[in-house]
Amino acid sequence: MDLASALNNSLASSRLRQFWLLTWLRVGLAILVTLLLALTTNSEYRDQNDLPPALIAGMYALASVAELWILYYSRIDWRNQLFGQLLVDMLLIGLLMVSLGGGSGGYAILFMLPIAASSSLLRWSAAMFICSISVLMVLADGLRRALSLKVSVDWVLLGLMGIAAFALMALLRFASERTRRLEKMARYAHTQALMTQELSDQHVKEETLGWLVLDEQNTVQLMNVPARHLAWQSKQLLEINQTIRASGPLGSWLSAIGQSTEQLIDWPARSANATSNQSPPTDQLFIKAAKLPHINGYTALTLELSSARTARNREQHLATMGRLSASIAHEIRNPLAAISQAAELLQESVALSKQEANLLNMMLTNSQRIDRIVHNLLGWSRGVQVNRSTFKPHETVTKMTRDICLSLQISRPRVSVRLAPEKLHEVLFDEDHLYQILSNLLSNAASYAQDHAGSISIELRPRGRFVALLVLDDGAAVAANIAENLFEPFQSGTKNGAGLGLFLCREYAQANEGSLQLMTNDDVAGSGLSWVQAPYTKAFVLNMPLSTNTQT
Repeated sequence: MDLASALNNSLASSRLRQFWLLTWLRVGLAILVTLLLALTTNSEYRDQNDLPPALIAGMYALASVAELWILYYSRIDWRNQLFGQLLVDMLLIGLLMVSLGGGSGGYAILFMLPIAASSSLLRWSAAMFICSISVLMVLADGLRRALSLKVSVDWVLLGLMGIAAFALMALLRFASERTRRLEKMARYAHTQALMTQELSDQHVKEETLGWLVLDEQNTVQLMNVPARHLAWQSKQLLEINQTIRASGPLGSWLSAIGQSTEQLIDWPARSANATSNQSPPTDQLFIKAAKLPHINGYTALTLELSSARTARNREQHLATMGRLSASIAHEIRNPLAAISQAAELLQESVALSKQEANLLNMMLTNSQRIDRIVHNLLGWSRGVQVNRSTFKPHETVTKMTRDICLSLQISRPRVSVRLAPEKLHEVLFDEDHLYQILSNLLSNAASYAQDHAGSISIELRPRGRFVALLVLDDGAAVAANIAENLFEPFQSGTKNGAGLGLFLCREYAQANEGSLQLMTNDDVAGSGLSWVQAPYTKAFVLNMPLSTNTQT
């Protein structure tokens, strides 16, 4: 049963309760009228009428009790029972009006009771019929009095009473329909709020997951935008109150219903309006079903693509790494400050040899660089801080390569430097970031490259609006499963690696509007084949953007 049907049934149940109340009210009113007429009607009415008013009222009371019994024990639809009750009411009210002297006595007002009941609880046609019969009975009584009793009848008053009856019927009908619409909207809003609360209790978040609520017939009662987008990827436009068919494009979503575990299915990885002659790539879709405990028969489905889940996990890793980086950086700063201070004190000695002075100068220079790295790392944990400057890449890279090889104790003959300065323009990049990237790439290359001259090569090449810095080596190729996630945090190709170096390098490159990528000698022509040739097996390529003046 869908939500619309459930709401209609709920409203019908509400009208049924009103019908029960009306039936009990009629019984009480009939008994009260019978007692009053039995005590107040005088002998004049008893002598002039074949049926005394009290007797007619008693018949009305008996009819009301009988109708109450029928309501309890009969299976007749309550609308038909109400229509029958109102017809009996009009007949007995008409007889009672005649026995009490006709419509001139003001008893025609009793017809307003069935008119009001029919206007509130029955269809428009039934309400119009009841109102018409009531007005005709009042007019017929006036005609009877005028012809048989030769009584002067105020036809204008009777006409106004008829107009008032129809006006009351229309007004009550309008008020009833408006109240019913408002009640339906309120019940719908309450049901939606209840479903949303149920989803919230199950920790379903709209911004990260697609979700939808199905009834027992698998009709959609509620869903969010990500769920609609996932349906559209399979070329299915999903809307509220639409039923998901097992044989349709979304039939696989129903596989999770009744299952206690999360289901995994193949799902298109691109939008449905993409055009291509080839088969669309697929992703993995995780589906999980859960019953809504406070709404009987309703089931919530949560949907999440594998790529979205991977991205969410990556964000969690980044948050963890940010906290870890900040903690480590704070711990490094104190001993680093002590080393720098000790080196400065040693520099004040007059007995230093030239070699010792050079070593102390190197200590201070690298301590200051480490301090900047720590500062950048702390800044990166709060967001990468960039201080870009314009420089000539061949001069800066040459100096940095020399310092890094000396610092990391990499044999200079192992590193071949080919920079082609005459073809290069100035770049706009953070020099500290460049030093950290180059230092990390050279350290990795020295760990994997062969131990002979020229096993590592550093090259600079123009590449459109970038200058590409290549660090090549002839070590073992990177395995495909490792290369796929090589720049992700906590992904390392060695057992002792933390898996942060290349990730940080990529973050620094992107913060400077550049990029970092891995190329191998298996790359297609135009991408890496002409750049990575034997004896080299791979190259890490840092693309540094040209300065603004150069680009213009």
